[in-house]
Amino acid sequence: MDKPEVILLDINLPGIDGNEVLRRIRKFDPIVSVVMLTAFATVDNAIHALKEGASDFIRSPSRMNI
Repeated sequence: MDKPEVILLDINLPGIDGNEVLRRIRKFDPIVSVVMLTAFATVDNAIHALKEGASDFIRSPSRMNI
């Protein structure tokens, strides 16, 4: 089974916290890179995500035009 090399994960998800998803990912795959994204970044959120095993933490624009 192919596994991703990088996962982009938003902190604010409907029905579940992104940090909880990160913990579940780490139990399944401790090596995959997980980049946390949020439009509502705080230093505390970034520190918490990095301590939980995120590879990076990026503040995304509050509105993205795709």
